[in-house]
Amino acid sequence: MAGPLRCVNIDWLEVFAYEPVDCPHTPDYFRECGFCVRERDYGTRVYAEMFILEDNQGEPFIEVRRRPKSDLTCGGILPPNSSHIRLVNRYCYHEHAAQLMKQFLERYQYSDVRISRIDIALDFIMFDSGDMPEKFIDRFMKGRYCKINQANIHSHGKDSWGSRVWNSIKWGSPKSQVSTKLYNKTLELRQVKDKPYVRQAWFECNLIADYHDPLRVDSAGESITPDVWRIEFSLASSVKGWYTIEEYGDRKKLHSYRNNLDCYDGRQALWKVWASLCDHYFHFKYYQEGVRKDKCPDKKLFNLLEPADIYHVERLNSAAPASTELRRLIRALIHYRETQIDPQVIASINALLKKLNEELLHDDVGFSFTREQIYAMQLAIAAKIKPLSWVDFVRSNIDDVF
Repeated sequence: MAGPLRCVNIDWLEVFAYEPVDCPHTPDYFRECGFCVRERDYGTRVYAEMFILEDNQGEPFIEVRRRPKSDLTCGGILPPNSSHIRLVNRYCYHEHAAQLMKQFLERYQYSDVRISRIDIALDFIMFDSGDMPEKFIDRFMKGRYCKINQANIHSHGKDSWGSRVWNSIKWGSPKSQVSTKLYNKTLELRQVKDKPYVRQAWFECNLIADYHDPLRVDSAGESITPDVWRIEFSLASSVKGWYTIEEYGDRKKLHSYRNNLDCYDGRQALWKVWASLCDHYFHFKYYQEGVRKDKCPDKKLFNLLEPADIYHVERLNSAAPASTELRRLIRALIHYRETQIDPQVIASINALLKKLNEELLHDDVGFSFTREQIYAMQLAIAAKIKPLSWVDFVRSNIDDVF
């Protein structure tokens, strides 16, 4: 991480994973493993059970949601051993938060781990260019700058007779792969909820000289020290990977990386991911009337990475059309299964359903099946072929489909 006045951390870390089929990870299971468990009386919209595991000091450590209400074995869409695991906010500020999560998942034998959501935040006092965040956001709202990508804007501030002050601004829609937020973190800690572990992280990164500085105010309630601002990128489950571009003269070579927990282990790794996201999603131009946005000069704010070191989000094709077709196919498969009595046929259908449903864990997940593959499977069902032929179809096409 470059410079002493930056502090980069994970602010949210949540994964989807399968618990072992032969060992349900119930609250009692974790109690037998030595955890103190806090159960919630009710679950969530998706899961029937939700509970928190505490560490040795009695602090929240891991949140577990399990036992899906829409169980595949009962005609639903999720395998019964599906679960969501979240590292609580306090532990996200550990320098090796991703490694803590990975160790927990490996120790308790969770499988097929995929990141459901991760938020990466950089806290700072001023931009590398010398701009103060509150002045920058004011000029942006007045139209001095235009942002590249993410046209949707949500803002929050305070209006008075003499001025209008902006405290936060967010870019991106709820269905975006990546959303971007710039906001006054000191103000949030003061007005919403103080988080001592956040101030501790600032102190450890030399962002502040005094552990209590960010919350000091004068008799009029004004900050005594400069406020700390945050730029936060939230990545959805549809981000499947990254790639870098290496140039050799007139040729370019792409290197792909899977989006997994190893990408976020340690602040150096976090800085590289954050800086890569900033290069693309926090890109501004000076507004010039009558000039195309891409032709306007850049508004430089940070000194980031060399082009060859920048990660690019692996873009996926639009999931909505494939999602609709895939859901229809799943319903047709369930209906077809109910008409069969041959155990071998039912077992084959269940295997295919399990794989298809893994693609529908979230509304914003990208799909690995092409429309042609989905159409081929639909034709196989629509043809009303004999049970044996259906089994042969699944077996013969298993490599192509999966």
